[in-house]
Amino acid sequence: MESVYHFSGSPVLPYVLRDGELRPFVSGASKVVWATTNPHSSAASSAFVDMPKEATRLVRFTLPADEFGPWREVLEGEAGWSKQNIEAMERLGLALHDDPDSWCVRVAALDLFDEIEPVIETRDWGSAEWNRIVDGVKIYNLPMDGGVQGIELAGRVYLSRKNIELGGKIKFDIWPSRPAEGFAA
Repeated sequence: MESVYHFSGSPVLPYVLRDGELRPFVSGASKVVWATTNPHSSAASSAFVDMPKEATRLVRFTLPADEFGPWREVLEGEAGWSKQNIEAMERLGLALHDDPDSWCVRVAALDLFDEIEPVIETRDWGSAEWNRIVDGVKIYNLPMDGGVQGIELAGRVYLSRKNIELGGKIKFDIWPSRPAEGFAA
């Protein structure tokens, strides 16, 4: 196994690119970065559960496998992950037709640009074709309403605002995408 895949959505992408790292988020009782060995998808990923398909694009990060560990082994030692929690996650994955044996995690942030060279791609939800993001992707910082971020992908601008809830859970406000041509921040 040389690569693993972290799936996310366009609302998250401008924050990740600006910060230069994938940060752990609250998942169950721990903060972890999830990945999978399946290059096509991970139905248990929050990207597939939480993203409104009509206003976002799917994002896939291709990352070095040696930056992640098998999820069961890593989480067994983490506070709050009992055998029952792990079994519940396995049942959820299987119910979503996702293979828990393909899952990997890490508990620390992953610096994306200093030591590794990730491949970052996006696609429409209804498409099977991935479009690689190249250097110079345009990110917008809008001064409205507490820091809205935008990113230009495939000729459209996708806007979002990150909100951190009590307990550290991250949610995003998402606006409908708009044509990039003529968009002014």
